[in-house]
Amino acid sequence: MNIAEQLDPRIDIIVTGHTHQEYVCSIPDPEGTPRLVTSAESYGRVYTDIRADYDLETGDIVRAGVEGSNIVVDRLIAPDPDQVELIDRYNEYVGAIGDLVVGFAAEDIMRGQTRAEEFPLGNLIADVHLARTSTPETGGAQIAFMNPGGVRDDLLFGDNGAITYEALFQTQPFGNSLVTMDLTGEQILEALRQQWEVVPIIH
Repeated sequence: MNIAEQLDPRIDIIVTGHTHQEYVCSIPDPEGTPRLVTSAESYGRVYTDIRADYDLETGDIVRAGVEGSNIVVDRLIAPDPDQVELIDRYNEYVGAIGDLVVGFAAEDIMRGQTRAEEFPLGNLIADVHLARTSTPETGGAQIAFMNPGGVRDDLLFGDNGAITYEALFQTQPFGNSLVTMDLTGEQILEALRQQWEVVPIIH
């Protein structure tokens, strides 16, 4: 909300993302004029339909006439053939890499039910990060952290306990960089406290 309130008044519509929330609301701009702000949740569950009039004389959106609504996506529609072809092609490219066995597990290693709890898979990832950065040559780390939002799937016990590269990639699909840095004890405490920050829900 703070960002929307501070964006330049020349911006007539704000279409947001990454919050994984669904909303269509009005938030005043810095001049106090109402402005449409939208978000279409996540994973393609809904899409936002925005209707606006454009004034050809002024070259601007008629903000008073802007309307928006979130519409639930009907999963019964036929798949787009171009997208299906693209996905199939990439699945063929990465198949050999994805099937590569990179390790073994004695049991399922689970992520949490929510992001507000400690869970085995997060601890394992943090331990791996620490092991990778603990030597003087790799940074000399003494503690490691893993944010729960970056753990996207459980690491399940496969055939004979085999863990494939695909399973690991599904667990951590992002191209994050592993870094080391110097922190004070107070900075570490502040980082840990931030996970309990209460984020206001926009209605």
